[in-house]
Amino acid sequence: MSFLTKLFARIFPGAARATASYRRDIPAALLGNETNWRMAREMLARLETAGLRIRPGLDRDLIVFRFLLSVEYWCEGDDLAAWAAETKNSFDIIGFWNLARETDAFHGLEDIGAVAPKLAFLDPDAMDAMLEAHRFSIFENAAAICFINEHFPGQYAPEHVEAFMALAVGDLSIQDVTETRGEGEEELVGRVTLADGRTESFTMRAEKRPDPTPLFETMNAIAALQGAGRFIAVVSAGEDLIVVRLQPEEKIAFRAWADRQYCAAGPLPVDWFD
Repeated sequence: MSFLTKLFARIFPGAARATASYRRDIPAALLGNETNWRMAREMLARLETAGLRIRPGLDRDLIVFRFLLSVEYWCEGDDLAAWAAETKNSFDIIGFWNLARETDAFHGLEDIGAVAPKLAFLDPDAMDAMLEAHRFSIFENAAAICFINEHFPGQYAPEHVEAFMALAVGDLSIQDVTETRGEGEEELVGRVTLADGRTESFTMRAEKRPDPTPLFETMNAIAALQGAGRFIAVVSAGEDLIVVRLQPEEKIAFRAWADRQYCAAGPLPVDWFD
């Protein structure tokens, strides 16, 4: 049991018991079909070819395991290909949307070591740590970011700039981020101080669902100054966007991949901020 799990159990014992009582069976048929594993591995390889970089230290088999557990909610039976053929989204998009965001796919599983041999010989704490590492976006340059503003004043700009910086993996040098309000509290003004003392700013509506374009434009201006590529936004299946940070050669590869994808609304909507 991880430290956070233990702490949660001590603070909220009733909730912890309820969580502990939630159990679900391993989808043995879906996981036992080697064709499904091969199909998911090939999808993962295409995402890498498209310029998406998997975080160092993650295990490919556990990534595929996570993906198959996630689609179990919608895929009946053991034939992933048959299910994918009937969906309104391309298979790569399903994988991208799934793997670029946080998941609860590992929650409540019984006898996980039986279908994930790499976990079978780990003690409970080590297993928790391994699964926790695979719970978030598997990509170091792409992640789902929610732009809904339900923050206390002063928090939205710093939190979102920090999310962009995480995707830059150390390639952005930013000293400080502050947030103020303008135009009678109806505008949110973010100011980003760079390591060299220069500042960049953006203004957004201080509303629940603001247009994030000014934030993207400012972060791309900073990225251009520091040779850190650029950020793009890909529509997702939820209220968040998948933000991707691409270097020039990665952008070419990602554009070629994105042009081949489709979702329920038609071609995959990508805002390149060109």
